Amino acid sequence: MLGLIWSAVGGFFTKAWLQIAIIGGAAIAVAAVLFSARSAGRQAERVEGMQRALQNVKVRNEVDRIVNSGSDDDFDRLRRKWTYK
Repeated sequence: MLGLIWSAVGGFFTKAWLQIAIIGGAAIAVAAVLFSARSAGRQAERVEGMQRALQNVKVRNEVDRIVNSGSDDDFDRLRRKWTYK
C-alpha cells in the first residue's frame, strides 16, 4: 500500500518538475533571443558609426590629396584670394 502511494506521489512530482523544467526552458530561450536581438542592434549601430567614420576619412584623404597636388603658385594665389578680401 505504501509503495502505491509513494509511486503516485513520485509520479505527481516528476510530472510537476517536468512542467517546471519545460516552462523554465522556454523562459530561458525567450530571454536568450531578446538578449541576442539587443546585442545585434548594438552591433549594427557600431557598424554604422564605423562606416560614417570611414567615409569621413576617405573625404579627408581626398582633400589632402588634392591640396598636396597643387603648386606653390596655386597656394599663394588661394591664400591671397582668401586673406585679403
